[in-house]
Amino acid sequence: MDKLLKEQQGKKRLNMISLLRIVIACLLVFVVTSFYIIFKDNYQVDEHFSSNSYQYCLEDSFFYKYQGKIYTRIIGKGYIAIPEADAATFQVFPESLQIQRIGWDKAHVFHNNQIVPLQPPITPIGNDLFTDGKDTYFCASRPDFKAGTNDYPPIKQVGSNGQKFSALNSSPYLSTDGTYFYYQGEKIEGAKDTIFPILQLRDRDKNSKKISFSCYFSDGKHVFYKNHLLDETFTDDLVTDIFSNHGYFEYLYHLNGGKVFIDGKPFMPNEAPYHLLISDNSYTDHLFFTNENGVYYYDLEEKEAKKAMDSNPFKGYKKEDNGYFYNEKNILFFRPRTHIARGRRFKGKTGYSTEICLLKNTSPAEFKNIIKQKALSSEEYEVLAKAKTSTVSFLDRYFAVLLLIILTSLSYIIRFIFRRYNITIDPFLLDENYLRINNLVGKRYLITDIQKVVFTIHKEKNISGKMRIVSKSKGSSPSYNVKSRKKTETALLERIKDLQLLLESQNIKVEIDTQILNHKQTPIKTATPNKRKKKTFNKNYFTSPIQTLYKHYRNTEG
Repeated sequence: MDKLLKEQQGKKRLNMISLLRIVIACLLVFVVTSFYIIFKDNYQVDEHFSSNSYQYCLEDSFFYKYQGKIYTRIIGKGYIAIPEADAATFQVFPESLQIQRIGWDKAHVFHNNQIVPLQPPITPIGNDLFTDGKDTYFCASRPDFKAGTNDYPPIKQVGSNGQKFSALNSSPYLSTDGTYFYYQGEKIEGAKDTIFPILQLRDRDKNSKKISFSCYFSDGKHVFYKNHLLDETFTDDLVTDIFSNHGYFEYLYHLNGGKVFIDGKPFMPNEAPYHLLISDNSYTDHLFFTNENGVYYYDLEEKEAKKAMDSNPFKGYKKEDNGYFYNEKNILFFRPRTHIARGRRFKGKTGYSTEICLLKNTSPAEFKNIIKQKALSSEEYEVLAKAKTSTVSFLDRYFAVLLLIILTSLSYIIRFIFRRYNITIDPFLLDENYLRINNLVGKRYLITDIQKVVFTIHKEKNISGKMRIVSKSKGSSPSYNVKSRKKTETALLERIKDLQLLLESQNIKVEIDTQILNHKQTPIKTATPNKRKKKTFNKNYFTSPIQTLYKHYRNTEG
């Protein structure tokens, strides 16, 4: 008995009441915080305003006057009230200036629903710059879609103390104070004397004078991406272009071969020089470059350059109009593919690829006819290489499997910790005055009011233990579960004896129902082998309709 008492005293008994309440409180905080984050920008306006907003629009701006309040409309957020705006004095620029995001009242200037630290009246300089005669600020007219969001670039102070600025007509992003050049309000360090956008090839060939939306610039010597200096020297064969399949990026390259930059980042600079293979988005889902060492492509999801082949099969081939290459004998062409999973774990688009394919002994006329008739079989051509991009991460695709592995591992770790440090979860806790049920509710029973505690073992499909408290004032309590680590009768009895010692140390009478309750179980029927019935030949199966009608007629007459 002394040995059992020592073992019992050495056990660490886990208080589930406090633990469960802490877990529930953390979950509630998480849920409330999640709802707040999700719905904090969910602005509501009445149905009449949202359906007839054009009636309340000020000029052609994104500002609206409705029921004595000023609203603005922001992409992805809807109509938002501006509580600081004074509806009686609120103004916007004339429609002819096409400045839709700036408004002001007698005291404030607003960019969407944000206050700009300028004093009205204000003057538009151009290229999203505005001044009150003293300070100058940049206020973006469009969201930063390339960043993958609907958010606008932040408001920036460009100049102060009456500093004069002017916009450059060649680009909607550039401005100058007469000494320095600026990209959307950010100084372009290193630009000297002049600056101009590097044009796309089609604009360059037409000698176009229209505004260029390119983010690559040069001062005739240096090359810049936005306001960042690139490790490149300007040459006349530098051009830019946009690739917009499955995304969007702007790249800079040399017509005669050289370095390549994608969104301002160098494209495998150690492998340069590169030649652009094809720029037409209609025939390929990837942007390809070649050199003496192989074929390369850009992975838009991973934002990095990759090598598709260690050799260049396009040597000696000439590019044709329809996006394929011909060398007087064979044809090289691109075959885009979209990858869709239809499994149980994940369904939907998982990625896309572009195959570089070789079709031997085929003329351009034969190839066009094959494509037109959609008669190209995978057995007729050879896939030389493949550029592949995954749009679903490994975690997203196998989340359910990983979650199951993590939960299983955690359960084993918790079991190990419990055994290593002799931790048990008792169905009750004892203090000086009360017996408390060890669950979330934590119901209390006054020890002096307890007549006895009764343990019972039930033997059904599985062995289970129950415990109930018989009190002097309220009678018998509901039954509470008693569990042991091993689901055997012997382990459960040992567990109950351990709890008995704990209760008797507080002078609580314990009663163990040693009669194991055997509930009647329905006997399991043994499966009998399927005996196939012997097939009998149906003589009437092949009876003709005329014979059937004749038999029916004879029966009705009889």
